[in-house]
Amino acid sequence: VQTLLDLGASTALLSINDDETSSCLDMAAAGGMGSIGLLELLLGHPAYPVEHRPQALQMMLSVGRVHHLTAFLEHPSEQSVRTVDKLMEVESGEPPLTPMANTCWGGALQSVQLLSSHGADRGTVDPEWPPDDDL
Repeated sequence: VQTLLDLGASTALLSINDDETSSCLDMAAAGGMGSIGLLELLLGHPAYPVEHRPQALQMMLSVGRVHHLTAFLEHPSEQSVRTVDKLMEVESGEPPLTPMANTCWGGALQSVQLLSSHGADRGTVDPEWPPDDDL
């Protein structure tokens, strides 16, 4: 875990496609390189930076890892941080969207239903995200 945290904190980025890059930690947390157990371990680790959560969530939504998304949304730390309320930049130069709006725009019905069942469609986005008492 510490090695992944060290890699995630580094400035080295992995190229996902022509438009996206991500840290090693984001990839592991999003399920691109690991199991649900690894995802839960990272999310529960006190050194996992809260700033990485939106990127990990965005990656889970883009790769369609429903089981990883479920584990992310149901993790106790997500209940307090509520990454689903954070505006995310979808494309450079475009206005940021909530994960729900982004997922609806992409047409991933199963992910939309999952986000909705975890309150992602509850309305106003908290402008003070992340909360001061995040973890």
